[in-house]
Amino acid sequence: MPNPFVLRDRPPREDLQLARDVVAGGVSLSVLDDLLDAGFTAAELGDLVINPRTLRHRRARGEALAMEEAERAIRLGRILATADAVLGSRTNAWAWLREPNLALDRARPVDLLKSEIGARAVEETLVRLEHGLFA
Repeated sequence: MPNPFVLRDRPPREDLQLARDVVAGGVSLSVLDDLLDAGFTAAELGDLVINPRTLRHRRARGEALAMEEAERAIRLGRILATADAVLGSRTNAWAWLREPNLALDRARPVDLLKSEIGARAVEETLVRLEHGLFA
């Protein structure tokens, strides 16, 4: 399966395969372990991706993430990869994601990742930062 945490310079064919995997329900729960290793907390994953009780049941049954959960997990990885690239380090990315941001009406970017609309606002803010625009 393509790595959902690689954002830049990824061939369109890999994105297409990732989309097929998501639709087919083929995204493993191990992607959540990858997100934990990348710095998300268990509480953040519970809030942003999958309810902890549901996760326990899925692990016990050996099931994959549902399509919506897989999309949310991939969204987190995509945003973290973008923040890391734009801000120069994982440490800087986490500091930025967890601090209130004026450009986002003082919301913490990580809290906006609950929805696709919020995630797009975070991504747009990162693009503005990357291009030297006020963000």
